[in-house]
Amino acid sequence: MNRANSDSRYGAHDGRRAARKKGVIASVTQFLFGRPGQKRSGLRQGGSNEVGTHDTEKAADYFSRPLGSASLSERSDPRTPSHTPASTGQPRYSGSAQNSGIQNRALNDFMRNSQSAESLAVNEIGKNDGFLPSARPSPGKTLPQSSVIGGPDGLAAPKTGTAIGPAPNPGRPVAKRMGTEITDDDLSATRYIGVKGSGVKGNAGLAAMESTGDVPLGRGRGKPKKKRRIGATVGKVALSAFLIGIITVCLVVGAFAVYVFGFVNAKFEFDLNTVRLDGTTVLYKTYLDGSKQELASLHGQENRIWVGIDKIPLNFQNAVIALEDKRFYENVNGVDWKRTFGSAINMFIPIYSEESGGSTITQQLIKQLTGDDDKSPMRKIREIMRARYVSQNTPQEVILECYFNTVNFANGCYGIQTASEYYFGKSDLFTLTNAECAALAAIIKSPLNYDPIAYPEGNGTAEHPEGNKERREWCLYEMYDQGYISETDYNAALAEEIQFHRGDLTSHVVQRVNTYFVDAVIEDVISDFMTQYGYNEAYATNLFYSGGLQIDTTIDENIQNTIDKTWATKSNFPYSDVQSAMVVMDYEGHIKGLAGGRFEKTDNRAFNRATMAERQPGSTMKPIGAYGPALQRDAIYWSKIEKNQPIDNWDKGKKGPTNYGGVVGSGTVTVQKALEQSLNTVPVRIVQAITAEESFRFLTQNLRISTLVEREIASNGDILSDINLSSLALGGTTYGTTVREMTAAYATFGNLGKYYLPRTYTLVVDQMGRTLLPKDPELVKPVNAFTEDTANIMSRLLQTVVTGSQGTARDAAFGNWDILGKTGTTTDNNDRWFIGGTPYYVAACWVGYDTPKNLKNITNPCIKLWKAVMSSAHSGLPLKAFPDTDEVEYRRYCTVTGMPATVNCTSTATGWFKKSYAPPCTAHGGKLAAALSKPSSTPSTGTTSSKPAETTTSSAPPASTAPVSAPETLSSTAPPPESSAAQTSSAVSSSAASVSSAASLSETSNGGADGED
Repeated sequence: MNRANSDSRYGAHDGRRAARKKGVIASVTQFLFGRPGQKRSGLRQGGSNEVGTHDTEKAADYFSRPLGSASLSERSDPRTPSHTPASTGQPRYSGSAQNSGIQNRALNDFMRNSQSAESLAVNEIGKNDGFLPSARPSPGKTLPQSSVIGGPDGLAAPKTGTAIGPAPNPGRPVAKRMGTEITDDDLSATRYIGVKGSGVKGNAGLAAMESTGDVPLGRGRGKPKKKRRIGATVGKVALSAFLIGIITVCLVVGAFAVYVFGFVNAKFEFDLNTVRLDGTTVLYKTYLDGSKQELASLHGQENRIWVGIDKIPLNFQNAVIALEDKRFYENVNGVDWKRTFGSAINMFIPIYSEESGGSTITQQLIKQLTGDDDKSPMRKIREIMRARYVSQNTPQEVILECYFNTVNFANGCYGIQTASEYYFGKSDLFTLTNAECAALAAIIKSPLNYDPIAYPEGNGTAEHPEGNKERREWCLYEMYDQGYISETDYNAALAEEIQFHRGDLTSHVVQRVNTYFVDAVIEDVISDFMTQYGYNEAYATNLFYSGGLQIDTTIDENIQNTIDKTWATKSNFPYSDVQSAMVVMDYEGHIKGLAGGRFEKTDNRAFNRATMAERQPGSTMKPIGAYGPALQRDAIYWSKIEKNQPIDNWDKGKKGPTNYGGVVGSGTVTVQKALEQSLNTVPVRIVQAITAEESFRFLTQNLRISTLVEREIASNGDILSDINLSSLALGGTTYGTTVREMTAAYATFGNLGKYYLPRTYTLVVDQMGRTLLPKDPELVKPVNAFTEDTANIMSRLLQTVVTGSQGTARDAAFGNWDILGKTGTTTDNNDRWFIGGTPYYVAACWVGYDTPKNLKNITNPCIKLWKAVMSSAHSGLPLKAFPDTDEVEYRRYCTVTGMPATVNCTSTATGWFKKSYAPPCTAHGGKLAAALSKPSSTPSTGTTSSKPAETTTSSAPPASTAPVSAPETLSSTAPPPESSAAQTSSAVSSSAASVSSAASLSETSNGGADGED
């Protein structure tokens, strides 16, 4: 009987439904346990032998005993009533699938494939709902005994006279289950259907009941085996591919989840519990006695009036929640996963009529505060993680307060208070009606498209054509549907005629043009919020203007006033339309004053030439790109003799560079004299010796010059790079450097090599007095860019640029101050520089045009501007010298070889050398002469500080204690013997470094440097 196979799915509610359901489950079980009738670990699996799907445990328990050994009442389920109706005397099993499934299983075991009419009749029992014994008979009606299998005792053998065919041989075991044999005697009244492997495994994991037969369990008669095998194979392959796909997806999702939860920065740094983004930020200037005075007060451009959550009516809160985040109070983690998954699916399968972001109120607040709103999966992930963090650390009422006060309501209105005043003229929010609250809530989704004034009743954009009216009506319906308002209130709000008007918001904004220094403070604080906290620019800007911050600036009002007056004097500049910039800084990185440009400033956060302009540095690059790094490596020393000659392959196979005025160098010269005269040939050879890569590394890492280019592909395909001799030795860089960064680099020469980041502020605190910046005190600590001895010797070398007879900055001297400095002029005269320092301050000055233009043959105007500002800044300050170090010695050197003199050298001069590196003269031999006593380093009133001169000679080495006040350096026109020069120049590589065709510049190319005027 095939019907017993097809409709006898145990525990099913309907045999025909079982046949339809069988396909998927059978495919899975076939994949896991083999084809029907196939042995696997002693178990058999058939297509329709699923047992007790609702309670497999009870089924397994039952079949661990011989049939008929226990009644169902012994294993009754508490969900199954066990009382016996008086009319039947039998248990009533009202809907217990686990019991009926077991009985139906026994029936099918006994009656499978039966050809008798009795089998059909019995198998029809419980067809509609799968329940035995009586398919819910009417009270008082008893079924015939022949139609009941087992009766009240469950699965006992049929009553006498109801046998269905001959029984197997008496006493012969026909099956085993966990050691219990079921013999023919147990089935004496039942015809056993001989099916090979007809035991039942099912979901309960039952062992097979072994027997003999010719029909595999679950396989109908008369159907070809080959087709079924092909179908099973195809199904198995398809199922395998499906399962592999599922596993792959799970692995990918799991790995992605590990990445998200382990590596995505979810922390939202600012504490919403204390923030009120309506505060005014105040900048302070500090005096020497520690007192403070307000420098400037700043407020953002947004119109915002902050109100507490207790001042915001519930009808407005409910309107926004009903429309934007109906499960706000349920989603305590700040994420609505249902909407999120729906939104993700909607990206691929359009299940919504319009794009839905699935963002909760918490997520929207984060997006508003951070400005992080790009349409990318990573942004959404960041937003979700941040929302979880905020929700875990912030009460929901605080989230709502921040949201209601920061959300955009169109027309420049930020926050509910400003919007209420603008659209309805109501300053008391509790006077807002339900309809007015819904109108404001309707704006939030798209302020541009739901502007109630621009689009009150439709005619909006193509994306949102309905306008404010239709969306506010939807909002009112949601409020009614979610139980926030009654039906009466809903109908009244729909009927209300709302009157909108444009309010005046100008009273909330005060415009004032800031100074260049204040602009620099704004940029610095916003930049540091971004780098130290990871904020994006929009959020950092919003926090600065509306966070009520208190900022201590580094400004010195006297210095700033002097700069302002100097830059306002037209006679200080060679041309009426020329531009200029300056930065004055102390030796701890504090910017005391700056000039961002000439002429009247008309905009806030305008282009600041002191901090933003990138201009070719010219010869000011030589000390920091060539001499300083080489001295640090002991590749040069004070009096080392170098060739004052062009190198091969300077520019497209030509020799170069030339010195100032196109003069071709010749002979040799000491390092000190080359720097004093600002020769071009020597620094090129020095960078060639230490390699351009080393110079580039030193500039970018030790001195933090950020504008240099390592490698970049231009729009025309050219490869740009500053790793070449022209950029690093002569300042012909790809883009240039800034006045601010050059000032900080030169400061290292006046403070024994310490580099400080140039700053315009020292401290930023919030409304609660907590320090926000610097976030980490380590960030403002100095780093040792140069060793003390290198910086000290470089300071003394740069002082000869001001004091030397051939120094290019002689006009910068004032008073009795020690001054170090370096001029800079680009080859085409587009840019002029002077960077100089005193023991108190260091300052850089630039003059040129925003669009490069030739300055013609003029004296360097930067020296005049620098001197005017610095001399005024030092008025009344006590004289002091640059810091000294015991790591530097004052000693004689041989004028023939340039090397530190021995006792046998007859012609010497004096200079400054490292105690750790003083290679004795190899030409004359003998013991190294003792170091000399250092000249006085403290200038006094009426006298100049004692510095080495450049013209005095000494015909014989004096005693080690004899004072020598003037060293002699070799003239470029009177070189020592070539052999001696060769000995002292062994560290200089004879091979010319290749110069990038995209960045190298000849003596006549744009941006290169030459000798100074």
